[in-house]
Amino acid sequence: MAGASTTEEIREIEARILGEHGTIRRALDRVAAGASSVLAEPSDQKTRDLEDAIWDLYIALDDHLVMEESELLPLLGRLDGPSSPRSRRLLEEHHLQRGLLLSVVDRTETGALDPERLAAVARRLVESFRADMEYEERDLADLCTESAFALQSAAVS
Repeated sequence: MAGASTTEEIREIEARILGEHGTIRRALDRVAAGASSVLAEPSDQKTRDLEDAIWDLYIALDDHLVMEESELLPLLGRLDGPSSPRSRRLLEEHHLQRGLLLSVVDRTETGALDPERLAAVARRLVESFRADMEYEERDLADLCTESAFALQSAAVS
């Protein structure tokens, strides 16, 4: 059962996650703009700018995932148990997100994608990560609600 300190901890983690999502959204905006620029009029410079934006996104996202794994995951373990479905889902999502983004980063390093294909892949990546963040934010809001409800129920008992 969640106590007041757990509810406060959830709210603090939620605030940090939402703040980092703002940073990631700005990185996603930069990737999207770079992809649009490459698709509108490809050039070596625009392709390098897109590749740099993808790298910056990777760094921001990886930092964020590490934070969630070090702060949110232990909290979920205390609330739900260490191998709860919610904890497993978080780790699975992180594994998939890292793998997806790393495969794109690797392709930028090896030149495996022509600029137009890289831009198309980058656009899909942006859409995917935006959808993931929206889902995560709803899930986190539900966690805050569950915790507040558990606290209220405990106070009534």
